[in-house]
Amino acid sequence: NFSSGVQRSVFRSGPASTSFWSVPASIGYSRQLSPRTDVGGRVAFTYTDYDGPARLWTVTPQLTANIRLSEQTTVTSAIGASVSSVDDGITTRHSIGLAVNAALCNAGENSSLCARAAIDQQTATVAGPAKSVRVGVDYSQQLDAASSIRLSLDGSHYSQPISVIPGQSFSTST
Repeated sequence: NFSSGVQRSVFRSGPASTSFWSVPASIGYSRQLSPRTDVGGRVAFTYTDYDGPARLWTVTPQLTANIRLSEQTTVTSAIGASVSSVDDGITTRHSIGLAVNAALCNAGENSSLCARAAIDQQTATVAGPAKSVRVGVDYSQQLDAASSIRLSLDGSHYSQPISVIPGQSFSTST
C-alpha cells in the first residue's frame, strides 16, 4: 500500500505568527498469516517546511500487526523508530525515538467503539517540531435505518519542542 498528501497549517496570534507545509508519504506491505492475523511493515516519510528557515525531515520504519481477537474485536498496532532531522537555518539537530501506534476496536451490529493511542518522536506543530503522545476514542451508534450518532474524544500532549517562532518558546502543551 502507498499513501501521500499535502497539508498546510497556519497559526496567527498577535505578533506570533507561523505556518508550514507538510508532505507525508508512507509505503507498506502486509501478509496474512492466518484468518485472524496480518503482519507486515511500513515506512513513513514526512517533510515539513516552516515558512522561514526551519525544515523537518522524519523517516519512521515500523513493524505492523492486525489481529482479530473475535468476530467483533480487532487490535491494530505498529512499533518502530522515528529518525528526525531539524534544520532551523543555523544548526541541524538529529534525533531518534520510539514510534508506536495502537488501536483496539469493537464493531457490533449497530455500534462500534475504537480506542487509539500513538507516540511520535517528532510531530509538526505550529510552534515547531515536538514529541507527541496522542490518545482518542471514537464511538458510533446506528439509531435507525436513516440516522446515526458519532462521537469522538481526542487528546494530545506535546513536549521537548524546537520552537520556530522567533523570541518565543514553550516546554509542553496539552
